[in-house]
Amino acid sequence: MGKKLEEIVGFNELTGKIKGITESPTFRLLKTSLSKVAGDYYHSVDGNEAKELVLNESRARELADKLWEVAATHIAVNYLKLKEAQIQELKEMKDPASGKSQWETFIREHLGIDKDGIYESLKTRGVVKPEEIDTLVRPIYEQHANVIATKMVTPAIDTMEKAQAALRYLGDLKKAHPQAYEGVNIPTTFKSVDEAQRLYVSLARALPPDSKPNVPYKKAA
Repeated sequence: MGKKLEEIVGFNELTGKIKGITESPTFRLLKTSLSKVAGDYYHSVDGNEAKELVLNESRARELADKLWEVAATHIAVNYLKLKEAQIQELKEMKDPASGKSQWETFIREHLGIDKDGIYESLKTRGVVKPEEIDTLVRPIYEQHANVIATKMVTPAIDTMEKAQAALRYLGDLKKAHPQAYEGVNIPTTFKSVDEAQRLYVSLARALPPDSKPNVPYKKAA
């Protein structure tokens, strides 16, 4: 009786790490910083007596620029540990493919969204109430969490055999937490390793904070 591939890869441990992404001090700081920017902007808009923010296109662009600046600086300083000279060099270099600065392209790879993406998420929001301020910044930190999770999953699920083992594990995870995954169908086959990776990230992140991924590993014959 030996270890199954699910146990060798350590899917319980991997799922636990993914669940812990949003609880890390650095991630919490990003979330807090973005919320402060959105809150400050909300309260700074003139004529806000109705306590509602009407996000037209110009305001959406203005807020997107502010959120991007804070998020990009956070990624550079707290995650990538870049020095000011390195940041300035990236800002001055142009990406030949997009024409944008290398800074924006580089940060997007780690943040998961660029300035235009933030703007697109804001411009159709219309009227925003005080209790909805967090929803303005959620797409940013959610994309960043997905980037971190994907970087964890990619080296762990890097073959078709491991991808198939991941699907078996996700099926067992659903059985262990039926309420968390009610209505979710776990496929038994997949077209690519990438597809299995994306599914794993999505379902691992969907596990409630108070749930533990303690799926018993069955012994291989």
